[in-house]
Amino acid sequence: MNRNKQVLMDRANVCDSTNKTMEQLYNIALDIGTSSVGWCVTDMNGKLMKFKRRNMWGARLFDKGQTAETRRLKRSLRRRYARRRQRIILLQNLLGDMVNQKDKNFFVRLNESFLWKCDKTEKSDYLLFADKDYTDKEYYKKYPTIYHLRKHLIESNEKADPRMVYLAIHNIIKHRGHFLYQGQKFEEVSDLSDIINELSDCLKCNFEGAEFKIEKEVIEKVEEIFNEKTKEGVNNEHKKSKAEKCEDLEKILVDNKWDKKISKEIAKACLGYKFNVGTVIGESELKGEDGKSIKIQFDDSKYEEKILELAEKINDKIEIINILQNVYSWIVMEDILSGYKYISDAMVDKYERHNKQLNMLKRLFRKYLSRNDYLEFFRKEKGKEKDEEKDKDKNKEKYIINYVNYIKRNKRCANTKGTARENLYNEIKGKFKGMAENDAEYQLILQEMDNDEFLLKQKDVNNSNIPYQINLIELEKIIDNQGKYYPVLLENREKIIKLLTFRIPYYIGPVNPRKNDNKFAWVKKKEGHETETVNPWNLEEIVDIDVTAERFIDNMTGFCTYLPEEKVLPKNSLIYQEYKVLNELNKIKVNDKGLDIKTRNDIIEGVFKKQKNINEKTLKTYLLSINYLGAKVIEEYKIEGYQGDKQFANSMGSYIDFKKILGSVDVRNLDMIEEIVYWLTVFEEKSIVKRKIIQKYSDKLSEKQLSRILDLKYDGWGRFSKKFLTGIYGDYYGEKKTIMDVLKEDNKLPNLMQIINKKEFGFNEIIEKNRIKLDEGEVLKDAIDKIHCSPEVRRGIWQSMKLVEEVIEIENGVLPQNIYIEFARSEEDKKRTKKRKNKLEAAYKVLKKEIDVYNEKVLKELGEYKEKLDDEKVYLYFLQNGQCMYTKQKLNLNGYLKDCEIDHIIPQSVYDEDSLDNKVLVLKGANQEKGNRIPYDYIKEKNKVNWESMKIWWEKLYKCGLMSEKKYKRLTTQNIGEIINSGFIKRQLTVTSQMIKNVANLITDYYGGKVNVMAVRAAFSTKIRKTYSEFVKGSDGNYIEKNDGDCFVKNRCLNDFHHAHDAYLASIIGKYLNTVYPKMADEINYNKYIKYYNEQCKKNRKQKFNFILSKFDKIFERDGEIVWNGVEQIKYLKNILNYRDCIITHKLEENTGSFYDENRLPKNDKSEKLIPIKEGLPVERYGGYQGGEAAYSCLISYVKKKKQQLELVKIPVMTAKKIYDGKTTLENYLKEKMGLDDIHIIRRKIMKYQLIEEDGCRYYLVSAEELANAKQLVLGSKNVRFNRILNIIEDNGYNRYSPEYIQRGLDDFYEFLIGKIQKEFGRSSSVAEEIYDTKVFYKLESAKDKGDFIMEILKLTNIGSDYPYLKKYKKYNKISSSLIDRKGRSKYQGYKIKPGTVLIDQSVTGLYERRLEL
Repeated sequence: MNRNKQVLMDRANVCDSTNKTMEQLYNIALDIGTSSVGWCVTDMNGKLMKFKRRNMWGARLFDKGQTAETRRLKRSLRRRYARRRQRIILLQNLLGDMVNQKDKNFFVRLNESFLWKCDKTEKSDYLLFADKDYTDKEYYKKYPTIYHLRKHLIESNEKADPRMVYLAIHNIIKHRGHFLYQGQKFEEVSDLSDIINELSDCLKCNFEGAEFKIEKEVIEKVEEIFNEKTKEGVNNEHKKSKAEKCEDLEKILVDNKWDKKISKEIAKACLGYKFNVGTVIGESELKGEDGKSIKIQFDDSKYEEKILELAEKINDKIEIINILQNVYSWIVMEDILSGYKYISDAMVDKYERHNKQLNMLKRLFRKYLSRNDYLEFFRKEKGKEKDEEKDKDKNKEKYIINYVNYIKRNKRCANTKGTARENLYNEIKGKFKGMAENDAEYQLILQEMDNDEFLLKQKDVNNSNIPYQINLIELEKIIDNQGKYYPVLLENREKIIKLLTFRIPYYIGPVNPRKNDNKFAWVKKKEGHETETVNPWNLEEIVDIDVTAERFIDNMTGFCTYLPEEKVLPKNSLIYQEYKVLNELNKIKVNDKGLDIKTRNDIIEGVFKKQKNINEKTLKTYLLSINYLGAKVIEEYKIEGYQGDKQFANSMGSYIDFKKILGSVDVRNLDMIEEIVYWLTVFEEKSIVKRKIIQKYSDKLSEKQLSRILDLKYDGWGRFSKKFLTGIYGDYYGEKKTIMDVLKEDNKLPNLMQIINKKEFGFNEIIEKNRIKLDEGEVLKDAIDKIHCSPEVRRGIWQSMKLVEEVIEIENGVLPQNIYIEFARSEEDKKRTKKRKNKLEAAYKVLKKEIDVYNEKVLKELGEYKEKLDDEKVYLYFLQNGQCMYTKQKLNLNGYLKDCEIDHIIPQSVYDEDSLDNKVLVLKGANQEKGNRIPYDYIKEKNKVNWESMKIWWEKLYKCGLMSEKKYKRLTTQNIGEIINSGFIKRQLTVTSQMIKNVANLITDYYGGKVNVMAVRAAFSTKIRKTYSEFVKGSDGNYIEKNDGDCFVKNRCLNDFHHAHDAYLASIIGKYLNTVYPKMADEINYNKYIKYYNEQCKKNRKQKFNFILSKFDKIFERDGEIVWNGVEQIKYLKNILNYRDCIITHKLEENTGSFYDENRLPKNDKSEKLIPIKEGLPVERYGGYQGGEAAYSCLISYVKKKKQQLELVKIPVMTAKKIYDGKTTLENYLKEKMGLDDIHIIRRKIMKYQLIEEDGCRYYLVSAEELANAKQLVLGSKNVRFNRILNIIEDNGYNRYSPEYIQRGLDDFYEFLIGKIQKEFGRSSSVAEEIYDTKVFYKLESAKDKGDFIMEILKLTNIGSDYPYLKKYKKYNKISSSLIDRKGRSKYQGYKIKPGTVLIDQSVTGLYERRLEL
């Protein structure tokens, strides 16, 4: 159905399911992922429904939606190059007359320098200089590189050729350098000793009687710190950090009898750190407007502005700061220039040293190696390489590692083994191995290679470290030297410098956007200047900076979580900060009791409105001061509920800031402060903030207050809008109150979620009314685009809705009774944090103070196992200091924790939480003994260790950061009721994601509220699988074979059926919850369950069950009628999970990406027809771009040599765009490409993933010449035990099972897999046979190696174009030619469509098919 013509399905034609018979009622379930949607249709008894004798369940696959990041990066790169071209054009405009007077064709030759002579306007043999008496030959002889020319123009005061002046400036503007030190100016600094002596003299004058002597030896020591190029060269491993250099400089000054405090601040200043101005100039009482010591840093983009303000305060003493800034400039330039005055000096010296080294190397080649060796290294570019995937006799050429390729392009010599330079060095060493060791020149070359200083190039990646200020020094010098001869240089001096120093602020964006680029531009030009072009010197005249900046931030600002059409408040908003503080304070408990409202308000007034950082000690001290609970010492207080670690995560910092500045914060100035906070957050440029404040509040603020406000640094945004917190009114016991009112005034001190969810207040209803609704007649895809979620999720939602629509159509327009949705977790959610090692190391530093607990051995192991911290067992081992959490016994990491298991602190039978806060690593025996109890009950009963001593140990781990407060409370609780209350049930039943709620609302709206939409937690499906797939443990602690639950084991790499299975589980769990808990948590008697739980623990401590799902396998009655038969449901589940009939379809994809590949190919490239780099430039002379990927293919037939031919023709993206725009036709393109007039088009578009059938096997067409497997690997009920074997391989769970079981299972599965591929997988059949004949599998010893090998073979059965990587197994069979990477791909490449092939078109569900036999 065409969704663009009408909204998927005309909503007027669908039937409400009300008053339908049980036979007509049905449910739909969806498992929505980022690249798939599992689906199923069930009747009201939970059985799969059928259509055309097929079960209605399956999976819809599609390519993952791409984020905007890739496009944004390429767009930014294009703009960068465009702006660089624009700078050059502007420079030519400025200096055009100066150059044209000398040579009117100079710019023509320069701009056409890349063209062949026959294509040039001026048919000259030269690119730059074509005078009778001066040509390029004379120029390059005198100036081999551009840096030679720049050096000459800097040093010489003589009049130079204007063309040379232009070339030097052109080079500087084109390669201007980075902007990391923007706002700073590096002066020419020639001699450090002069500056330090000047500093010494200045300090002596300023500090009467103090000695600031400086000796020559001391200055040399200082220079050594920053000049790391010693006679032995640079040792990269021992290069000192900035902090280490700062410490070394401070030590030298202190050792030289300088004052320690002053030395410390001087060292910090010189290294670009923030330093105390008062200490440096001898005025310790010097304070800023905020009453704090004045601190500045040279490494600050706002330094120039701040130094002007500072000069007014310290007068003549500013000289000390200026001298220190000169030292800082010398250090920065020394790091870049390595002792040279100008960058051109350094580059010329590098060139000359390179030449000298090259001549030395050539002499060695001539002396020790043959003529052929010499030519191969210095002249030849390509050599032969065996291609393992092709016939042994066929060779292909590739770039070889030698000098000529190193010079021409680094990429030619770089590989996975090393950089281009490293590989070149290794190649040289290999050439002379065993023949030149005693040669003095060779020894010198070896030394220079070891120091990484041999054959360095001028154009190097390290050039990216050059700041624009270094080039600015040379530019100004050249302009000043030549300006006396060419007045135009001095007249346009500022404009030329602007070309170098100007950078468009990030918040301005594209300043001259093209018409079709408007959606990526937000610039606002001033009235009357809309059509004018912006350049570096007129930006502020043309662009409305304030409006443009506000537009940028407005685009970047998120929307309120609950009122999705409202913008969020700044994080530093007074309102938002007060909400955060109230929400956190309302959860605080002191000695197990919540605060009363008076004490809460006293804490806000006495603590939060006076201090920004509030830790536990601060709060306890205040509570003691008000005699709270009659405590005598602060140790009597036990405080819980912080969001931070023993401290509050929130503060009222903005209130404190503005009270200090304005004197008071109240209703009179609240709106003004809120607006100023918004401006401070929005605009990084303080000049904009200043301008806005002056325009609106100049009568309310003094200059001093304005100055202090501009010193504030606010950034970040909250999650809620002002309207949500203060603009919607609920019914608070007969009064109209906002959420903030309730937070402040309710004596029970509720938190936000309690306020929202309390029905009596009515906030939830208001939120529901304010949410985005699907308007009548609105196109569904537009509504989906409004949902605040990633493009990946949005694509999944769209495919889901198409599935639902097709099912409704199949059911003759009858709407489903229920739609159950479950969102699969994204890969981002599954990733372990990369900060684990840092967190552990920081915790161990604190733990080291606890001598009785600290374990040095564990810290050493952390270094060895840092790459395995994603393994949960290993991470828990380090979190527990290498000890069992229940017995304190040491664990054995070397055995990879084989004798350990992960236990849930609060049993999952009570609290179904699988986070680290509920997990510990314990010995197997301890886990089995604890069973379904809490730690307190187990430890007390066994009496193996003293309960109090365990609490002390846990507390030490908690205090040093190795466990959270939540985990500590769970370990130490003596009563489950302390941790769990009836509220947790509702939390488990409720899906809290606002995005999922938005999707549910969208579906509800779309079907006019006639369908019940229920989101099901993915954790429930996981629990069902886990519960009914568990093995039984044997006496040796290993799991023993019990295949009854193998069908429940989930394997993503086996096939795509698991998506449909998950959808069915979501459906049946949704039915279970609706049946057993029709009113959800309101109907659950939790206290009764706890009593039942305790009774079960006494009977069987090892029994595994879950509270919410505790009745899932039971028979449940209501009013004497069986409403849930879990026994029958489990039987049915086991049956259908072995079905082979899940329908898998793949979304057809048209490629709308780049027109051509980014890499430009040379003219002699033998690949397909190239696209010209520019219109009018023949590819046979200039090369071009490869056509990129095809948008789609076209199936045609034609007669050739009196025979009918079939062919799939690729239609490039560029051509597809031209056809779409009407600039050409498909017929014309095909005639031109094929060179035929009589072409019959069978199908105009065959897109990627078109399903075909060939010789009884199904494949996907992934291009016109390549297939991919489309068949699913099915085990069947007889072989379901392999499901568990594959799961063991995936989870690396070999240690949990007996070796005999594992080995037998792996061997059997391998034999089954090879046989299955040979029989059922067409083109991969012979590949499997080849691999089997190598006998490699049976030569592998460890179970893991065998498992890894099986995973590679499984790739032959996967959907897509991934193939086995077998080269690493070559050592087991050196003579086999089958052990190569991407084995089998050739069987799917070079595809030619042939008669008898069947094109299969599938509907979204796959329940409809159309076949076309060719």
